[in-house]
Amino acid sequence: MRHLLVMAVVIALATAAPARAEGGVEDWFVALLVLDGIHVVGGLATAAINGTIAGLGQRPSRVQLVAGYIFGLLNIVLGATSAAVFGEPDLLRLGVGIPLISIGSLGIGVTVLGHTRPDAPPPVRLSLVPLAGPDRAGGMIHGVGLRISAF
Repeated sequence: MRHLLVMAVVIALATAAPARAEGGVEDWFVALLVLDGIHVVGGLATAAINGTIAGLGQRPSRVQLVAGYIFGLLNIVLGATSAAVFGEPDLLRLGVGIPLISIGSLGIGVTVLGHTRPDAPPPVRLSLVPLAGPDRAGGMIHGVGLRISAF
């Protein structure tokens, strides 16, 4: 049954024709709203799992802890970005940015709570590292990466 649902979603996405709304909604705006929705679902799921496990007095596994930190950080960054990018009206900007920041803070909070359990694994360390290297055309690319260590 699950395979049929996955196939139906794949076929629907593959055959869907892009359409522009009457009000002139930009493609980046729709893409950002979809990205926000994906991060809301992932952030709430990891926060619920880590919070439930920590509430039972156990420690979440390393994978769950890393997922909690990553989704929490991504939700906070995406919420701040959404609040900055959406111009008018202010209600839309705050309505998209504040919930994402709240969900990210909740996710990081319950992940830290799970980390503070007595039998918790060593803390996961996050650090930003500079990235540089060649792209496909032979030119240089630059950026910032996220290093997750202390496994």
